[in-house]
Amino acid sequence: MADFHDLPEGLLDWVASLGPGTISRLERHVARREAWVVDVRRGDGSVMESFLRIDRHPDESSHVSLRREARICQALMAHPVPAPGLLGWNEEHHAALFSRDAGSADLPGVEDKIRQRAIMEDFIDVVARLHQLDTAALGLEDILGPLPTSPAECALGDLDLQLMQFQDFLAGYTDP
Repeated sequence: MADFHDLPEGLLDWVASLGPGTISRLERHVARREAWVVDVRRGDGSVMESFLRIDRHPDESSHVSLRREARICQALMAHPVPAPGLLGWNEEHHAALFSRDAGSADLPGVEDKIRQRAIMEDFIDVVARLHQLDTAALGLEDILGPLPTSPAECALGDLDLQLMQFQDFLAGYTDP
């Protein structure tokens, strides 16, 4: 387990209770939002492999809030679209514990071009299944807002919000 962490008091006890068990691995993970790789060893010797995300300064008005992400993952659990399973939500610490599957995000590191293509085709299949979901049936109206009413609104409805949210970043961004 990590020798040092600055996680809020009580958060790791909450994670361990979801196992239930004791934390056997805790490693800081590099991500756009604070994240930790956490393993919980259960009494029977099995291990719950999980991914802890925490938002220390939540902005509930943001369309990329951790609460929104957690709710979407929770809704997708009932559908044939692979997404991290939500193992728990901690309101006090604004933290989500997700399931963690083995794998790698290093597609360019896959040297076998046939395997690389198969991975990309699988990804395209998953995106296609995601687009086939009945959004209204997900029960997320409170966080997704009104459904688009036209193809243009569907394609561009979020663009102004994205530009507004990232305007400070984009003002100094020079990479094409």
